Formats: sequence, C-alpha cells, structure tokens
Amino acid sequence: MTSEWKQFVRSAGAYSSLLNEWDQMARPAAKFSFCDKMDNTIGVGASKLGGYADEAASGGTSVKLGRNLVLLCQINLKDLASIDVGYRLPKNGLLQFFVIPDDLPSGIELTDVDRFRVRYVNAKDFKSGVISQRVNAFSETPIKFSALRSLPDADRVADIKMHRSPHEADIIWRQIDNIRDKVEDITGFHHQVGGWPAPLQTPWMEAKCEVALDKKPGSILDKLEQKSKRAIMAAQDDWVLLLQLCLDEMTIVNSEWFDDGDLYFWGRKTDIERGQFDACWVIYQNT
Repeated sequence: MTSEWKQFVRSAGAYSSLLNEWDQMARPAAKFSFCDKMDNTIGVGASKLGGYADEAASGGTSVKLGRNLVLLCQINLKDLASIDVGYRLPKNGLLQFFVIPDDLPSGIELTDVDRFRVRYVNAKDFKSGVISQRVNAFSETPIKFSALRSLPDADRVADIKMHRSPHEADIIWRQIDNIRDKVEDITGFHHQVGGWPAPLQTPWMEAKCEVALDKKPGSILDKLEQKSKRAIMAAQDDWVLLLQLCLDEMTIVNSEWFDDGDLYFWGRKTDIERGQFDACWVIYQNT
C-alpha cells in the first residue's frame, strides 16, 4: 500500500473497509517514462518509442510485418527481467507493438484485425530493421522502466461488488461515487506493461478481446451483449495488459505522434506465458 493511499484510507473514515478491499485488488506492473535523448544513445535492441523495429541478427526468429505497419513501442525484455508485471514474459528478445498510423486517431474498431500487430523477436542479438521496413517511422525516444503497484479503476471495482445484495450494492456505489475523483487522482494513468488498465470508456476490455477472437457466427457487439456479467468478469483473469499508451502524451515527446486517446494491447495469459503473441488484440479509447 503506497503512503498516499494509506493517508487516503485514514482520511476516508467510513470508507476505509471498501478502500482496504480495493487495495487488496492491486496488481504488479511496470511503468515506463521517457529518457533524455541527449543522454541516451539508442542502440540496436534498445527499449524505445518510435523508430524502426529491430530484427533478429542470426539464429533468432521474427514474424514478417505488413507493409503499412509502423512501430509504436519496442521493449527489450531484459529491461523487465527484475520487475514483476503479474505474468511471465520471455526472458530474452524484443516485444514490438505496431499500428497503421492512418487509422488513428479516428479509432481502431474491434473488427480491424490487420491494423495492428504484436511481434515477438525471439533472439539474443539484433540488427537494425531500417532496410527491410518500407514505411516512415516516428522519431525514436528511449524509455526506462520502474515497478508500479496498479489499482483498478472505480467503475471496475463497483461492478465487481454489484453481485452483493441490492442494499449493499447501493451503499458501495454511493461510497465509490463520493471518492471517485480522489481515487482517480491517486491511481492515475501510466504508460505501462501489466497491471490494471486506466480506461477512458468501458473498463471491461478483456471481454471485448474475448468476443473479438470468437469465431462463432454473429456480430461482436451481439456476442458481447449475450455474455453474462459473471462471464465478463471472468475474462479479466484470462487476459493480461501487454501495453498501455497515452497518445495525448506522445506529442510532448514528438509532434509526429497522435494526439488523442489511449491504446491498450492485450493478450491471453496462457499464450503470453508460452511466448505466443499471434492472438493479441488492441483497443483504442478516447473521450
């Protein structure tokens, strides 16, 4: 429990029981911040935003990319080796996140499977991918990671607790409404790997990922509406947050970046822990 959260629990009085339960839902994560380009030479295989995606040098593997995909973020997994993100990532290699820039900030819909990609480069040595990539890249910025204790947003906590009696649910909802602004100031948004998402819209993105990859007949929205509340909540244990990016802040680093909304890349926990990233999904939200 962070010192700020402890102080908030003490000051909240009657809500301390709820806040203690809230605190117990915390998940480990890794947040990242921007480094000063002048002090950090961006070498091949470095963790970064933008630039060209590096590739396996020799003896490694990397999936080929579509022609229009542009690198958003590259993570050297060695940089996360000492940080708990709540699930097991490969110890070596690069994790890369791509999107077609023309599709933002208008939005990525759940059916747009070809407009993004998560690629795992399974290698220990790398080479520059400049020659093999035919699209213009965003200017690159180095990033560094630190541990984060990630708390769920207020709407998710309220939803989880709505299965109690109607009287208890009403009390909990009013308590959460009364402290929502203060909680969100503390939990806040981070560029991060792992942990809970900080949604701008619906909190239950995991259920949307689940139905997006469901091959049964029917529209995605219809299948989502047919899911029970229990099934929607169960999906939060099956899917993990691979990357959360606040696009608004990207323009602080470089004006070439998008200037609206947030991106959330997701993967099934069982797939990720086997080093498989083919069935990932991305959700874009804006206000």
